[in-house]
Amino acid sequence: MKPMASGKVGRILISNDDGINAAGLKVLEDIAASIAQDVWVFAPDDNCSGYGRALTLKRDLNVTKHAEKRFSCDGTPADCMVLALNHFMKSAMPDLVLSGVNLGMNIADDITCSGTIGAAWEATVHGIPSIAVSQKINRQNMPVDPIDAYTITRAEALPVLTNLIKKGWAEDVIMNI
Repeated sequence: MKPMASGKVGRILISNDDGINAAGLKVLEDIAASIAQDVWVFAPDDNCSGYGRALTLKRDLNVTKHAEKRFSCDGTPADCMVLALNHFMKSAMPDLVLSGVNLGMNIADDITCSGTIGAAWEATVHGIPSIAVSQKINRQNMPVDPIDAYTITRAEALPVLTNLIKKGWAEDVIMNI
């Protein structure tokens, strides 16, 4: 990504692997609204953790429009990127893709199987800078409301994202926070 002195971008596309109704996706939408003028969402209908960059090849995909610029499909996170970038946003591509906030860390050997990373990876293959965001969650002491599990992300992600955007990174690199 080319450095952006303001730390802001025009258009962001958000996806995840936990599904369109995941608390982490809502957290990332709120964060994205602070650094972009235009925020789109294209996420799987349901949880697709562990799907990596898998694509659906043997059936048609169904897309649901939930609101203006907010869609889901019955495919994988990578399917969401392919649909969004090649069809729904083709005439106005995003400046950045954010994927997450994943419920749990995407580190070490989990990276290649993570659907959160898979969505970011697919975006990068399509020439769109991408950042995957995940947070370690203590599942034994999980808050009653899952949105409360993302306190650290709410506090720390925006400055990290802003700094990355200001500094930029190589085109073929996926950033993983």
